[in-house]
Amino acid sequence: MKRKLIATLLVLLLVGCMAGALVGCTPTDNSVLSADGNWRYTVEDVYYVEADAEGNLVNTTVQKHVKVTLLHYKGNAANVTVPATVDGHTVTDIADSLFMLTANEKDGWKMRDTYAINTTLKSVTFEFAAKRISNLCFYQCAELTSVTFPASLAQVGDFAFFGCKKLTGVTLTLSEQTEMIYTAATKAQQKDLSSAIDAAKATFGADKIDLFIRTPQTLKPGIGGYAFRECAALGDMNLVSSILPTLGDKAFYVVDENADDDNQYVIIPGLTIHVATALPLYDAEDIEQHRIKTKINDYRYWIEYINAEIIVA
Repeated sequence: MKRKLIATLLVLLLVGCMAGALVGCTPTDNSVLSADGNWRYTVEDVYYVEADAEGNLVNTTVQKHVKVTLLHYKGNAANVTVPATVDGHTVTDIADSLFMLTANEKDGWKMRDTYAINTTLKSVTFEFAAKRISNLCFYQCAELTSVTFPASLAQVGDFAFFGCKKLTGVTLTLSEQTEMIYTAATKAQQKDLSSAIDAAKATFGADKIDLFIRTPQTLKPGIGGYAFRECAALGDMNLVSSILPTLGDKAFYVVDENADDDNQYVIIPGLTIHVATALPLYDAEDIEQHRIKTKINDYRYWIEYINAEIIVA
Protein backbone atom coordinates (compact mmCIF):
# COMPACT_ATOMS: atom_id res chain seq x y z
CA MET A 1 0.00 0.00 0.00
CA LYS A 2 2.78 2.40 0.90
CA ARG A 3 4.61 1.61 -2.33
CA LYS A 4 1.50 2.44 -4.35
CA LEU A 5 0.95 5.68 -2.44
CA ILE A 6 4.55 6.73 -3.09
CA ALA A 7 4.18 5.85 -6.76
CA THR A 8 1.04 7.98 -6.99
CA LEU A 9 2.76 10.96 -5.38
CA LEU A 10 5.69 10.61 -7.77
CA VAL A 11 3.29 10.69 -10.69
CA LEU A 12 1.73 13.85 -9.30
CA LEU A 13 5.10 15.50 -8.95
CA LEU A 14 6.09 14.51 -12.47
CA VAL A 15 2.86 15.90 -13.86
CA GLY A 16 3.54 19.19 -12.11
CA CYS A 17 7.14 19.34 -13.31
CA MET A 18 6.17 18.56 -16.88
CA ALA A 19 3.47 21.21 -16.82
CA GLY A 20 6.04 23.82 -15.83
CA ALA A 21 8.47 22.73 -18.52
CA LEU A 22 6.19 23.10 -21.53
CA VAL A 23 7.37 25.53 -24.18
CA GLY A 24 5.74 28.91 -23.74
CA CYS A 25 4.48 28.25 -20.21
CA THR A 26 4.11 31.37 -18.12
CA PRO A 27 6.68 31.65 -15.31
CA THR A 28 5.02 31.94 -11.93
CA ASP A 29 7.55 34.29 -10.30
CA ASN A 30 5.96 37.34 -11.98
CA SER A 31 2.44 36.59 -10.82
CA VAL A 32 0.16 39.08 -9.09
CA LEU A 33 -2.79 38.81 -6.75
CA SER A 34 -6.13 40.03 -8.09
CA ALA A 35 -7.66 43.16 -6.60
CA ASP A 36 -10.33 41.09 -4.84
CA GLY A 37 -7.65 38.83 -3.35
CA ASN A 38 -9.14 35.69 -4.89
CA TRP A 39 -6.81 34.81 -7.76
CA ARG A 40 -3.10 34.56 -8.30
CA TYR A 41 -2.49 35.14 -12.03
CA THR A 42 0.02 36.15 -14.67
CA VAL A 43 -0.13 38.41 -17.74
CA GLU A 44 2.32 37.68 -20.52
CA ASP A 45 2.75 39.21 -23.99
CA VAL A 46 3.34 36.47 -26.55
CA TYR A 47 4.53 37.59 -29.99
CA TYR A 48 3.78 35.20 -32.82
CA VAL A 49 3.31 34.57 -36.52
CA GLU A 50 0.54 32.33 -37.85
CA ALA A 51 1.11 28.85 -39.26
CA ASP A 52 -1.25 26.13 -40.46
CA ALA A 53 -1.67 22.75 -38.75
CA GLU A 54 1.37 21.41 -40.65
CA GLY A 55 3.55 24.27 -39.44
CA ASN A 56 3.68 26.18 -42.72
CA LEU A 57 3.67 29.96 -42.21
CA VAL A 58 0.51 31.61 -43.50
CA ASN A 59 1.30 35.14 -42.35
CA THR A 60 4.66 36.73 -41.59
CA THR A 61 3.24 39.73 -39.74
CA VAL A 62 4.12 39.52 -36.06
CA GLN A 63 1.07 39.78 -33.83
CA LYS A 64 0.64 39.98 -30.06
CA HIS A 65 -1.37 37.61 -27.87
CA VAL A 66 -1.96 38.62 -24.26
CA LYS A 67 -1.86 35.39 -22.29
CA VAL A 68 -3.65 35.66 -18.95
CA THR A 69 -3.35 32.56 -16.79
CA LEU A 70 -5.22 31.91 -13.56
CA LEU A 71 -2.66 30.10 -11.39
CA HIS A 72 -4.41 29.47 -8.11
CA TYR A 73 -7.56 30.33 -6.19
CA LYS A 74 -6.60 32.19 -3.01
CA GLY A 75 -10.05 32.89 -1.58
CA ASN A 76 -12.03 30.86 0.95
CA ALA A 77 -15.57 30.91 -0.48
CA ALA A 78 -17.65 27.74 -0.64
CA ASN A 79 -19.22 28.63 -3.98
CA VAL A 80 -16.82 29.94 -6.62
CA THR A 81 -17.08 31.17 -10.20
CA VAL A 82 -14.02 30.80 -12.40
CA PRO A 83 -14.09 34.23 -14.06
CA ALA A 84 -13.80 35.14 -17.73
CA THR A 85 -11.92 38.30 -16.75
CA VAL A 86 -9.64 39.25 -13.89
CA ASP A 87 -8.78 42.88 -13.10
CA GLY A 88 -9.95 43.85 -16.57
CA HIS A 89 -7.87 41.20 -18.36
CA THR A 90 -9.53 38.49 -20.45
CA VAL A 91 -8.60 35.08 -19.05
CA THR A 92 -7.05 32.76 -21.64
CA ASP A 93 -5.76 29.82 -19.58
CA ILE A 94 -6.05 28.03 -16.26
CA ALA A 95 -3.02 26.37 -14.70
CA ASP A 96 -2.68 22.94 -13.16
CA SER A 97 -3.69 22.63 -9.49
CA LEU A 98 -6.06 25.61 -9.68
CA PHE A 99 -7.98 24.73 -6.51
CA MET A 100 -5.43 22.45 -4.87
CA LEU A 101 -4.88 23.46 -1.27
CA THR A 102 -1.40 23.31 0.21
CA ALA A 103 -0.05 23.50 3.71
CA ASN A 104 2.26 26.36 2.75
CA GLU A 105 -0.13 29.28 2.28
CA LYS A 106 2.62 31.80 1.52
CA ASP A 107 3.89 30.05 -1.60
CA GLY A 108 1.25 27.35 -1.86
CA TRP A 109 0.36 28.20 -5.44
CA LYS A 110 3.78 27.02 -6.62
CA MET A 111 4.75 24.43 -4.00
CA ARG A 112 3.70 20.93 -5.06
CA ASP A 113 5.16 18.98 -2.15
CA THR A 114 2.81 20.13 0.63
CA TYR A 115 -0.64 18.87 -0.42
CA ALA A 116 -3.57 19.37 1.93
CA ILE A 117 -7.27 18.53 1.76
CA ASN A 118 -9.54 21.41 0.70
CA THR A 119 -12.60 21.26 2.98
CA THR A 120 -14.05 24.67 2.03
CA LEU A 121 -14.91 24.49 -1.68
CA LYS A 122 -18.40 23.10 -2.37
CA SER A 123 -19.46 24.23 -5.84
CA VAL A 124 -17.82 25.74 -8.91
CA THR A 125 -19.25 27.39 -12.01
CA PHE A 126 -17.12 28.13 -15.06
CA GLU A 127 -17.69 31.55 -16.57
CA PHE A 128 -14.34 31.18 -18.34
CA ALA A 129 -14.82 29.15 -21.53
CA ALA A 130 -12.30 26.47 -20.64
CA LYS A 131 -11.52 23.84 -23.24
CA ARG A 132 -9.77 21.64 -20.73
CA ILE A 133 -10.07 21.08 -16.99
CA SER A 134 -6.40 21.18 -16.03
CA ASN A 135 -4.42 18.42 -14.34
CA LEU A 136 -4.98 18.29 -10.57
CA CYS A 137 -7.46 21.15 -10.89
CA PHE A 138 -9.70 20.05 -7.99
CA TYR A 139 -7.27 17.64 -6.36
CA GLN A 140 -8.49 16.62 -2.88
CA CYS A 141 -11.39 19.08 -2.79
CA ALA A 142 -13.16 16.75 -0.39
CA GLU A 143 -16.34 18.84 0.10
CA LEU A 144 -16.90 19.66 -3.58
CA THR A 145 -20.39 18.49 -4.56
CA SER A 146 -21.09 20.11 -7.93
CA VAL A 147 -19.38 21.66 -10.95
CA THR A 148 -21.11 23.51 -13.77
CA PHE A 149 -18.88 22.89 -16.77
CA PRO A 150 -18.49 25.28 -19.72
CA ALA A 151 -20.06 24.36 -23.06
CA SER A 152 -16.61 24.74 -24.63
CA LEU A 153 -15.14 21.74 -22.83
CA ALA A 154 -13.17 19.06 -24.70
CA GLN A 155 -11.04 17.36 -22.08
CA VAL A 156 -10.69 16.59 -18.38
CA GLY A 157 -7.06 16.36 -17.26
CA ASP A 158 -5.20 13.77 -15.22
CA PHE A 159 -6.11 13.70 -11.51
CA ALA A 160 -8.53 16.59 -12.17
CA PHE A 161 -11.10 15.50 -9.54
CA PHE A 162 -8.97 13.06 -7.58
CA GLY A 163 -10.27 12.79 -4.02
CA CYS A 164 -13.52 14.76 -4.55
CA LYS A 165 -15.39 12.29 -2.38
CA LYS A 166 -18.74 14.14 -2.38
CA LEU A 167 -18.91 15.06 -6.07
CA THR A 168 -22.18 13.80 -7.51
CA GLY A 169 -24.70 14.33 -10.30
CA VAL A 170 -22.06 15.16 -12.92
CA THR A 171 -23.11 15.97 -16.47
CA LEU A 172 -20.03 16.02 -18.64
CA THR A 173 -20.49 17.36 -22.17
CA LEU A 174 -17.38 17.03 -24.29
CA SER A 175 -16.94 18.27 -27.85
CA GLU A 176 -14.07 18.58 -30.29
CA GLN A 177 -12.38 21.98 -30.00
CA THR A 178 -9.56 23.88 -31.65
CA GLU A 179 -6.85 25.47 -29.55
CA MET A 180 -3.83 27.50 -30.53
CA ILE A 181 -0.38 26.18 -29.66
CA TYR A 182 2.56 28.57 -29.29
CA THR A 183 5.98 27.06 -30.07
CA ALA A 184 9.22 29.00 -29.78
CA ALA A 185 10.59 29.94 -33.20
CA THR A 186 13.89 28.35 -34.17
CA LYS A 187 16.99 30.47 -34.71
CA ALA A 188 16.61 29.95 -38.46
CA GLN A 189 12.99 31.14 -38.35
CA GLN A 190 13.92 34.18 -36.30
CA LYS A 191 16.66 35.03 -38.81
CA ASP A 192 14.27 34.66 -41.76
CA LEU A 193 11.72 36.86 -39.99
CA SER A 194 14.17 39.42 -38.63
CA SER A 195 12.64 42.30 -40.61
CA ALA A 196 9.16 41.38 -39.39
CA ILE A 197 10.47 41.24 -35.82
CA ASP A 198 12.05 44.69 -36.15
CA ALA A 199 8.77 46.08 -37.48
CA ALA A 200 6.92 44.53 -34.54
CA LYS A 201 9.33 46.12 -32.06
CA ALA A 202 8.40 49.52 -33.46
CA THR A 203 4.68 48.71 -33.58
CA PHE A 204 4.45 47.36 -30.03
CA GLY A 205 7.20 49.46 -28.45
CA ALA A 206 9.09 46.36 -27.37
CA ASP A 207 12.86 46.33 -26.82
CA LYS A 208 13.03 42.57 -27.32
CA ILE A 209 10.73 40.03 -28.95
CA ASP A 210 10.96 36.28 -28.40
CA LEU A 211 9.06 34.99 -31.39
CA PHE A 212 6.59 32.10 -31.33
CA ILE A 213 4.88 30.16 -34.10
CA ARG A 214 1.14 29.79 -33.53
CA THR A 215 -0.48 26.65 -34.95
CA PRO A 216 -4.01 25.28 -34.56
CA GLN A 217 -4.45 21.95 -32.79
CA THR A 218 -7.56 19.82 -32.58
CA LEU A 219 -8.55 18.79 -29.07
CA LYS A 220 -10.38 15.47 -29.19
CA PRO A 221 -12.77 14.65 -26.34
CA GLY A 222 -10.92 12.87 -23.55
CA ILE A 223 -10.91 12.01 -19.84
CA GLY A 224 -7.50 11.73 -18.21
CA GLY A 225 -6.00 9.08 -16.00
CA TYR A 226 -7.28 9.07 -12.40
CA ALA A 227 -9.55 11.98 -13.37
CA PHE A 228 -12.41 10.94 -11.06
CA ARG A 229 -10.54 8.55 -8.79
CA GLU A 230 -11.78 8.40 -5.21
CA CYS A 231 -15.01 10.18 -6.23
CA ALA A 232 -16.97 7.68 -4.17
CA ALA A 233 -20.34 9.48 -4.38
CA LEU A 234 -20.30 9.97 -8.15
CA GLY A 235 -23.30 7.67 -8.68
CA ASP A 236 -25.13 8.50 -11.92
CA MET A 237 -22.98 10.36 -14.42
CA ASN A 238 -24.19 11.73 -17.76
CA LEU A 239 -21.61 11.70 -20.53
CA VAL A 240 -22.47 13.60 -23.70
CA SER A 241 -20.04 13.40 -26.62
CA SER A 242 -20.45 12.98 -30.35
CA ILE A 243 -17.43 10.67 -30.48
CA LEU A 244 -15.94 8.21 -28.04
CA PRO A 245 -13.65 10.12 -25.64
CA THR A 246 -10.22 8.76 -24.93
CA LEU A 247 -9.98 7.44 -21.37
CA GLY A 248 -7.01 7.26 -19.03
CA ASP A 249 -6.17 4.53 -16.56
CA LYS A 250 -8.37 4.11 -13.45
CA ALA A 251 -10.36 7.25 -14.20
CA PHE A 252 -13.39 5.96 -12.23
CA TYR A 253 -11.79 3.86 -9.50
CA VAL A 254 -11.50 3.92 -5.73
CA VAL A 255 -9.23 2.06 -3.34
CA ASP A 256 -10.84 -0.66 -1.24
CA GLU A 257 -8.88 -0.40 2.00
CA ASN A 258 -10.09 -3.83 3.11
CA ALA A 259 -8.77 -5.66 0.05
CA ASP A 260 -5.30 -7.07 -0.43
CA ASP A 261 -2.79 -5.13 -2.50
CA ASP A 262 -3.52 -7.08 -5.68
CA ASN A 263 -7.25 -6.32 -5.55
CA GLN A 264 -7.45 -2.93 -3.87
CA TYR A 265 -8.45 -0.93 -6.97
CA VAL A 266 -12.17 -1.25 -7.77
CA ILE A 267 -14.62 0.64 -9.98
CA ILE A 268 -16.57 3.23 -7.97
CA PRO A 269 -19.41 1.32 -6.27
CA GLY A 270 -22.83 2.33 -7.60
CA LEU A 271 -21.40 4.12 -10.63
CA THR A 272 -23.57 4.29 -13.75
CA ILE A 273 -22.37 6.16 -16.82
CA HIS A 274 -25.28 7.27 -19.01
CA VAL A 275 -24.32 7.90 -22.64
CA ALA A 276 -26.24 9.31 -25.61
CA THR A 277 -27.85 6.64 -27.78
CA ALA A 278 -26.24 8.28 -30.82
CA LEU A 279 -22.77 7.54 -29.45
CA PRO A 280 -21.47 4.28 -30.94
CA LEU A 281 -18.57 2.10 -29.89
CA TYR A 282 -19.71 1.27 -26.37
CA ASP A 283 -19.04 -2.34 -27.24
CA ALA A 284 -15.82 -4.10 -26.31
CA GLU A 285 -15.23 -5.54 -29.78
CA ASP A 286 -16.02 -2.23 -31.51
CA ILE A 287 -13.64 -0.39 -29.20
CA GLU A 288 -10.85 -2.84 -29.96
CA GLN A 289 -11.37 -2.37 -33.69
CA HIS A 290 -11.48 1.41 -33.20
CA ARG A 291 -8.25 1.25 -31.20
CA ILE A 292 -6.54 -0.72 -33.97
CA LYS A 293 -7.81 1.73 -36.59
CA THR A 294 -6.83 4.91 -34.76
CA LYS A 295 -3.71 3.49 -33.04
CA ILE A 296 -4.81 5.31 -29.89
CA ASN A 297 -4.53 2.98 -26.90
CA ASP A 298 -6.50 5.11 -24.46
CA TYR A 299 -9.82 3.78 -25.77
CA ARG A 300 -9.10 0.35 -24.33
CA TYR A 301 -9.88 1.39 -20.75
CA TRP A 302 -13.57 1.66 -21.63
CA ILE A 303 -13.67 -2.13 -21.90
CA GLU A 304 -13.31 -2.45 -18.10
CA TYR A 305 -16.52 -0.45 -17.57
CA ILE A 306 -18.41 -2.16 -20.39
CA ASN A 307 -17.58 -5.55 -18.92
CA ALA A 308 -18.77 -4.29 -15.53
CA GLU A 309 -22.10 -3.35 -17.19
CA ILE A 310 -22.15 0.23 -15.91
CA ILE A 311 -22.48 1.89 -19.34
CA VAL A 312 -26.15 2.68 -20.01
CA ALA A 313 -27.47 4.15 -23.25
